[in-house]
Amino acid sequence: MKKVIMAVITIFMAMLVATSVYAQDAKSYVDLKLGAFYPNQKEDGLKDFDIGPNIEADLGYKFNKNLAGEIGIGYIRTTAEFIYDPTTGEKEEDTASAIPITLTAKGILPLAGDKVELFAGAGLGYYFTKVEAEYVYPPNPVFNDSVSKSKGAFGYHVVGGADYNITKTIALGFEVKWFSVKPDYGTVVSAGGSSLDIGKVEGGGVITNLALKYRF
Repeated sequence: MKKVIMAVITIFMAMLVATSVYAQDAKSYVDLKLGAFYPNQKEDGLKDFDIGPNIEADLGYKFNKNLAGEIGIGYIRTTAEFIYDPTTGEKEEDTASAIPITLTAKGILPLAGDKVELFAGAGLGYYFTKVEAEYVYPPNPVFNDSVSKSKGAFGYHVVGGADYNITKTIALGFEVKWFSVKPDYGTVVSAGGSSLDIGKVEGGGVITNLALKYRF
């Protein structure tokens, strides 16, 4: 984690230097990304959780043809269902979600006369996470119970992909992002008064996105 932080700081320092040298090439842009979240399958993480939706929006600044920085916000969600008794329908329904605010540094490689741009990068983020669990007992609905806990935590990510420039201002893109975040929820008291020790969760996984980018 420390090596990742130092690498990102170094990249952003390089951006500040590049700004003074290549200011004439700088361009701002916004993008909207829609995609799928593939949760990690770690025992202390999101094992058995389903593929969920991901949405992101970024504000970026292209310092030159080979360097850009972004600040972004998103929403990630995944669910899981555990059947305890198929006969009675007793089950647990879990939901994990996060709103990340991220900083990303990207290196860019233009190809085909700048029509295509390959990119790779890394960054840091703060994740406002939430876990929810509902316990359903159809034979005795009065005993249904639920727990919910929100927690913020820092995380990090790496990303790679490509943009196709339709015009000078509009581009379509595809990216793959891997991220990790480890919120510690501690002990949670349920609505029914019972306690559940959730502890630290190994969150994260892989995200695939389609993006629409507008430069200005």
